Amino acid sequence: MKHTPGPWTQLDQEHAISIVSAGIVIADVFKPDDNCVSPPMSETLDNARLIATAPDLLIALNDAYEELNFDGTYTVEEITRTIDIVRERIARLIATVEKGA
Repeated sequence: MKHTPGPWTQLDQEHAISIVSAGIVIADVFKPDDNCVSPPMSETLDNARLIATAPDLLIALNDAYEELNFDGTYTVEEITRTIDIVRERIARLIATVEKGA
């Protein structure tokens, strides 16, 4: 998969929240206005935050896939520890998306 590398950040514009990487606009999430049907502003901000976090989410998924790619030679303790590490990483990213942390 080829995409614009992260980090992606949010830039608050007059009519939209732009998702930007190295000065390049990746996407615009338009703010509510009278000219079109849009989600409320709180949902617009959440959508922009989710889009901006996409590269980090993809990295976490790839890391999880690699960490959980067991070849049958691991002990139960090693597997449990690996699962705990992956769960912690995923929980941090979910918190970032949900709370803007």
